[in-house]
Amino acid sequence: MALLHLSPLLVSFLLVQGSSDAPGQPQNMRFSDGDTAPDGVVVMGDMLMPQNLYHAKFNSSFSRKGIALDSYLWPEEGGVPVVPYVFRDTKYQREIEAGMRHWEEHTCLTFRPKEVKDTNWLRYIYDKGCWAYIGKQPKSGSQDVSIGLNCQRLSVVVHEIGHAIGLFHEQMRSDRDDHVNINWQNILEDQKDNFAKEKRYEDNRGVPYDYTSIMHYAGKAFTKNDRTTIATKLPEHQGLLGRTEELTHRDKHIVNLMYGCIDKWQAQCPSAEVCEGEGYLGRDCTCVCPPGREGDRCELQKAEYYDQSLPTCSRTITTEINFTSPNYPQNIPAGTCFLSPPPISPCTDFLEVRDSSPYEGGMYCRSEIKKGQSFLSNSTHLYLYMDIFTSWSQGFEAEVVFHNASYTVMPSPGGVRDQVPSTVLILLALLAAQVYGKF
Repeated sequence: MALLHLSPLLVSFLLVQGSSDAPGQPQNMRFSDGDTAPDGVVVMGDMLMPQNLYHAKFNSSFSRKGIALDSYLWPEEGGVPVVPYVFRDTKYQREIEAGMRHWEEHTCLTFRPKEVKDTNWLRYIYDKGCWAYIGKQPKSGSQDVSIGLNCQRLSVVVHEIGHAIGLFHEQMRSDRDDHVNINWQNILEDQKDNFAKEKRYEDNRGVPYDYTSIMHYAGKAFTKNDRTTIATKLPEHQGLLGRTEELTHRDKHIVNLMYGCIDKWQAQCPSAEVCEGEGYLGRDCTCVCPPGREGDRCELQKAEYYDQSLPTCSRTITTEINFTSPNYPQNIPAGTCFLSPPPISPCTDFLEVRDSSPYEGGMYCRSEIKKGQSFLSNSTHLYLYMDIFTSWSQGFEAEVVFHNASYTVMPSPGGVRDQVPSTVLILLALLAAQVYGKF
C-alpha cells in the first residue's frame, strides 16, 4: 500500500488528573434519586426539592438552570438579597465561609449569621455526602446544606450553595441537546430520569450554555460501566466538563440576573457603560467581561470563551509523528491537568479511544493495550482521552500514521495501478511503559 499524500486530519489528546472530591460528580447521599426525603425529593444526585416543586419541575414551571419561581429566591433587606445561615456542625466551617465569600465577591448577595427576626435560613451540616435544597424553601425555618466527607473543596461548596440560592444543574437546561450528547446506554437504569430536560418552559435569562459552569456535571456522571454519559458535541471540549474550581463568568451572570444585581448596580452608577459580548455592568460601574474579551465595553474579542479553559496538555495532531503523554517516560506529575471524578471500577488509569463515534469509544485499562496494537479510524478524526487517577502512571508513546482519505495506489494484474478506497487514519500504540503494568 503506497501513501499518496496526507489529508488534514485531527487527533485530539487529553489527559485528566483525578481527584476524589472533584466538582461535577454525584456524591453519596442518604437517599436515592426520586426517593422522598424528610422534607423533599432527591433529584440529580445532590439536589433536594419539596414535593410541590418536584411536581412543578416535571410540569415545566421552572428554569432548568436558574429557578423561575420568585418565591424560591432569597428576599431583600434594604435592597440587598440576604441569605441567613447557622452551623449545626463546625466541621469544614472555614471552607464553607470561604464558599459564601466567593459568592459575595461576584454577586450582590449577602450571607450573614441568622438573627432572631429571620424566618428562613440555611443550616450547614456535616452529613453523608454533598447536597442542598433548591432555592429558599416555602416552609419557614432552617433548610440543610450538607458538606460531608470529601465535600470541603471550594468548588464543591460553591456548587452546593449554588443550589441553595436557586441554581439547577447546567445539563438540565432545555437547550442541552444543542451542546451535549447523552449516552443513555451508559447511564444507570434507575438514574435515567435525572437526564430529563425542560421541554416547554425556559428562563435561562439569555445566558448561553456553559461547559465550564460550576453547576455542570462531569462526563461520567451516573455511569454504569465507566464510559462517558455526557459527551460534548465538539469532542475537543470534553475535558471542560466537571473541572471548574470557581464560578465562571456565566455562573456569575445568571445569578446577578436572577437577583436583579445588575439593575441595582446600574441605578447607583452616575453613567453606565453599555457592555458588549456577554459583558455586564459590575458593582464598580465597569463592565465585567467574559473570557476572551477586553476593553471598557468588552468590545474587543481576543479569543473564544473556552480558549483559556482548555487543558494545556490537549494536542491536535495533523502530521505523522510519534507523540507521548505529558512528561513521558517519567511519571505523570499530580495536578498535571485538571480534576475528574474517581472511577467506579478498580481500574485507576483509562485510555479512551474514540475511533468510530465522536461521543464515546473503547475504554482500555492500564496495559490492556499491547505494544504494536493499532487503532483504525473510520472517519477523518480520532480522539484520545486519558483518565489518570494516580500520580505514578508513566504514560505512553504512540505513532500516528495518515492515509489518503479517498484512495491508495495498488498494483493490478498487468502492472496497471488502480485507485481504491483507503483507511483515513491509523494510530499505532507503542506502550513502552508496560514494564510497570500501567500506561
